[in-house]
Amino acid sequence: MKLFKVLVVSAFITMVLSSCLKEEPITASAVSIPNFNQIPAGPGGISQTYRWTSIADFPGQTCDEAVSFILGNRGYVGLGIKYPEYQGDFYRYTPASNS
Repeated sequence: MKLFKVLVVSAFITMVLSSCLKEEPITASAVSIPNFNQIPAGPGGISQTYRWTSIADFPGQTCDEAVSFILGNRGYVGLGIKYPEYQGDFYRYTPASNS
């Protein structure tokens, strides 16, 4: 019983002390929208305009939590989950053949 009283008093003191902390107000700041069609010049001297182009449709089915990576000039995507089943397929995209 004595331990219970000590725990209740400790919890009360912790609650009182934590409620006295000063909270900073949340302020909004201006956010600029990046222009993804232009990569700014940087240390590597990159200054080139890029355009989005349509490529081959993805042949697989949609799923959540898929993984993707690039090796060389090919892109890979696969695995993931289409609830309630995990997916085991993996796809490779080759830009030269657009497939």
